[in-house]
Amino acid sequence: MTQIKKSATSIPVLAVALPEVAPAIARVQEKPNLGAAFARSLTSFPCLTQIAMDESLARLARELAACHRLRSSDAVYAAVVLRFGTDGDPRPRTIAPPGECGDRARTRRVKQHA
Repeated sequence: MTQIKKSATSIPVLAVALPEVAPAIARVQEKPNLGAAFARSLTSFPCLTQIAMDESLARLARELAACHRLRSSDAVYAAVVLRFGTDGDPRPRTIAPPGECGDRARTRRVKQHA
């Protein structure tokens, strides 16, 4: 975690993921206070960027779910990574356009899909 805190790379995180962290840790560790404290500490990471779910991100998630047979939550997290990346590379990400799921060779920019 220390290395992540010092990292210059921006890490996009869907804002609804943070409330999922606290109970997950609390259940596994059987310490509710630890889960809540860890979730709060994540918001202080300088490299963490909270992403709000908007209509265009929901559309992208829907298309990913349908094209790749993903569960809805997995599709949402995949959409965040596709839209915002995690490697500091400013080039646009690509996905299969709606209706062309079977043709992986034909792609277009995520920003155009939004």
